[in-house]
Amino acid sequence: MDNLLSVRLEAHRPDRNHHRFYELRIGRDFFGQWTLTICYGRIGQAGRERMFSSINPKALRKQIQHCLNVRETAPRRVGCRYRLVNIEQAEGVLVQDWLPEAWLQPFL
Repeated sequence: MDNLLSVRLEAHRPDRNHHRFYELRIGRDFFGQWTLTICYGRIGQAGRERMFSSINPKALRKQIQHCLNVRETAPRRVGCRYRLVNIEQAEGVLVQDWLPEAWLQPFL
């Protein structure tokens, strides 16, 4: 699987010992389908991983939007907000095609 785009978010609240990560990786598999891998958990631990695939990238964009909407509610749920820590993209891949600025704005 090619990792064409990777976005990492982190949330830290030392007084409650909350140190969390959330990572979205977009790529293509050997059959040409688009893939979305979501990794999340406590920083320093293995975490969990969920994978989605689709021929239609629009379906994965919808899943990404849902994931970011849930992360946006973290201050209310866990007491600290997620922040954008890293974006890695392959040459020729536009972040704006997958993550419009409006989606990322709450995490900047």
